[in-house]
Amino acid sequence: MSFFDIFFIMVFLFSTILKEILIYTFEREVRKMKYTYEEEKNNLKIKLDEELDMNSCKVLRTIIDGYIMKYSPISCELDMTGVKFMDSSGLGFIMGRYNLLNMLDASLVVYTGDGSIKKIINMSNLGEKIKVM
Repeated sequence: MSFFDIFFIMVFLFSTILKEILIYTFEREVRKMKYTYEEEKNNLKIKLDEELDMNSCKVLRTIIDGYIMKYSPISCELDMTGVKFMDSSGLGFIMGRYNLLNMLDASLVVYTGDGSIKKIINMSNLGEKIKVM
């Protein structure tokens, strides 16, 4: 065996191990964040629980975008009544889903329930673009 053969085998093994670690981490994050979704008559309803911080937004972004692309809804309802904490990543998460839905000519409605989250959305002027209830 030459040096290059050994090198390519080691790179392959390392990439395989790294891929398994990333998949495990991704699945663990998905289980940690609680969410439910329901699609009926071109309306996608997504209910989020717990908190919207940098770590949970990374995972949720991928999952929710997948649902939006799969169902191509006319309207999307984001129920955040169970969200206890949201930082700037949560605002970015909402804005990104708004932009994606806007490209698909769909609307976004956000149910906040809690006054603090509604206040954060309105202070960021995001409330002017999306319907907040």
